[in-house]
Formats: sequence, structure tokens, C-alpha cells
Amino acid sequence: MKKARQIAAKGAAWTGALVLAGALTGAPAFAAGPAYSVTAKIPLPASSNHGDVVAYDAAANMAYVSNPAGGLAVINLATDKLVTIVPLPYRVNGVDFDGQDVFVADQGDNTFDVIQKGTWKVVATDATTKVAATATTPDAVLYDAKDAEVFVTIDDNN
Repeated sequence: MKKARQIAAKGAAWTGALVLAGALTGAPAFAAGPAYSVTAKIPLPASSNHGDVVAYDAAANMAYVSNPAGGLAVINLATDKLVTIVPLPYRVNGVDFDGQDVFVADQGDNTFDVIQKGTWKVVATDATTKVAATATTPDAVLYDAKDAEVFVTIDDNN
């Protein structure tokens, strides 16, 4: 039986399960899959009562969960414990990472931020990452390891 972890806001009703094992198998959505069971519930201190986008960092055994109320939750999956909430002021949405940093799109103030792993400090913002000044509502983030580039989709003015 595959295992799953549930990440939900503290005090909130059941909001869904984070299923890491099945999400990375590449199996077609219509195929009969293995049964899953919840092995841990990890509370998120979020005023919005939910996380948004989850990125699974297998090398670090961490999950990065964006929070539409502001901030990035860093979860140690070996202990199923919240490591920290990286404070960001607005609606954090897309998230991806490389070996050293976590990249987040913040829709509330139209920024793109780079967070250093380990210190969990913002080390770069739009001014240093050269996101277009005319871009609004950054959404999904994708890191391309081959070319060491970060791609950000823009909702409102592609």
C-alpha cells in the first residue's frame, strides 16, 4: 500500500492529502492504481486554511508548500514536521527549486523571489532576478536543470 501525507491548516477541516508516491510515478490518470493511506497529518499555520502548490524535493526529503495568505511552508518529510514558514507578504503561488534555492511566484505584489535553502532567507527578488517589469500575476514556476533557467508563467498579460 502506498503512503500519503496530509497537509492541512491547523484547525481546518480535512482539505486533501499530499500523495507523493503516486504523483511521481507517471502512471496514467485512468489506470487503476494502488491503494493509499494517510500516514501523517501535518498542520499548516495558514490564515487561508490551505496550502496551494506543493513541490517535492527528493534530494533534501522536503516539501515546499506555497500559501495564498503569504509565505512558504518548508516541511521535513523524514520527521513530518514544519521546519519554518518563510514570510512573504502576499499570495504565494508557484514554487520550484534547484540544489541551493527555492523559487516562488508571489501574485499579490507581482514578484518572483529566490529563497536560499537552509537559511530560508529571501536572497533575490525581481530587481535581481530580472523578471519583466510589465509582468503581472506570476503563477507557475519551473526550474530547468539542464540550462539552469527558471521559467515563470504570467496569468494576466502573457
